Amino acid sequence: MRTLGLQVVFTCVLLQVPGCFPSCIIRGSVANCAFRRLVSVPALPPNITHLYLEMNHIREINSTSLSGLEQLQVLDLGGQRSPLVIRGDAFSRQSRLRKLILGMNFGLQLEAQAFVGLSGLQELHLDSCSLEESILKEDFLQPLSSLETLSLFGNRIKRLQPSMFFTNMTNWKNLNLKLNKIDKICESDLVGFQGKHFEVLNLDSVHLEAMSDKNFDWKKCGNPFRGMSFQMLDLSYNGLGMGKLKQFLRAIEGTKISHLKLSGPMGRGFSFNNLPDPDQSTFDGLKNSSVLTLDLSKNMIFALQQGVFSPLKEAVMIDVSQNKVNHIHRNAFKGLQGHLQLLNLSHNLLGEIYSYTFAPLTNLQVLDLSHNHIGALGYDSFSGLPNLRGLFLTGNALRDLGFPAPLPRLDYLLLNDNKLTPSSVNSIIRFASNIRHLGIEDNRLTNLADVYTFLTQAETPPASLLQKKHNQVVHSQSTRVQNWPE
Repeated sequence: MRTLGLQVVFTCVLLQVPGCFPSCIIRGSVANCAFRRLVSVPALPPNITHLYLEMNHIREINSTSLSGLEQLQVLDLGGQRSPLVIRGDAFSRQSRLRKLILGMNFGLQLEAQAFVGLSGLQELHLDSCSLEESILKEDFLQPLSSLETLSLFGNRIKRLQPSMFFTNMTNWKNLNLKLNKIDKICESDLVGFQGKHFEVLNLDSVHLEAMSDKNFDWKKCGNPFRGMSFQMLDLSYNGLGMGKLKQFLRAIEGTKISHLKLSGPMGRGFSFNNLPDPDQSTFDGLKNSSVLTLDLSKNMIFALQQGVFSPLKEAVMIDVSQNKVNHIHRNAFKGLQGHLQLLNLSHNLLGEIYSYTFAPLTNLQVLDLSHNHIGALGYDSFSGLPNLRGLFLTGNALRDLGFPAPLPRLDYLLLNDNKLTPSSVNSIIRFASNIRHLGIEDNRLTNLADVYTFLTQAETPPASLLQKKHNQVVHSQSTRVQNWPE
């Protein structure tokens, strides 16, 4: 039967007979065979490099399933509606394959030699396949000498004990373990990862329940990340309370982490007192980690305590957006002067800004306060920010800007969606005399005369808002922190 199928394929390719491959849509070297109720890999021309077979009823891939398809670079077998088995040597002739997707195959069965032959594979996706710790502990992945990215999202891994062969996988740098139920991560378990520099290690929502126990032996556990470094480490929704988080960060002290993400239920929230906000000791374990970016977005932080970020001696960006921040204590940003460049406090509950609020941040370039409840800017607010280039106040409740400190280097000022009246123009001219982009849409400018007030006064000294060619006074395009120009 297979021989007959290959004869049909040869005839179709040679004679270019229309409709010869009714199970797939073929364009050039790409074959889309998804959602076709297929029970096996169909006969296809040998030039196919990208084959999409997701959402079918294929039960087995064996050593003959992909015969004649040795040019494959991308293969998607995700989400089969029947239990899928990958037999030994199933990919023995697929040395050109670069990306293999097996995700959403619940109860996936892998034979011992399932991945033999995939020496060129760079990406392997095994999301939600009901896999257990054996996938890392045993030798399933050993043939993948060129692997760079491994996704094990949403599996049943309870203990992280990688095999020692991972130390020889020199290209491997991305591991996604999100939504596994890993009880703990300890130094003795992760020896197989020592020496690795991860671009991304995603441990979001792993719920380290054993490490939350009051009797957990932190000394015996050691530093789980000893000998490793991270471009980006995601520890969001880790199940650790504030006290245990402090202990965890102390345990990993000295580990180099460029970007650390800690989203979750951290903080006491609005009108609650049973959970603490982070304080000046919370991040003490990071003092030697060279953290450049700290992402605390999507937490429940209510107040930024004095010196809360002081251990972060090299931080360039801090994101506290989408929290419940209502109060910023004096010296909350102590220790960040000279190096912090971007601070995101958008989508919080701030109501006013004082002169001391951001005073130490002498090198800050972008401050995002959009979508708060700010209704008042105190006298000399924004003082101590001589290098600020972007100030985003979109979506607040400002009627007038008051008397903020001058910001001589400010280029972008976004005041969209406030309650500003034409009298605010004098404040703009006074504290932001050199801006190139001013956003004032969706304010209380009820007629053209209001707009005329802004335009005519802005074009006269002392504020020269149109000094350079193609500058804009009214700026309607949405500008986000992530898109800030160099």
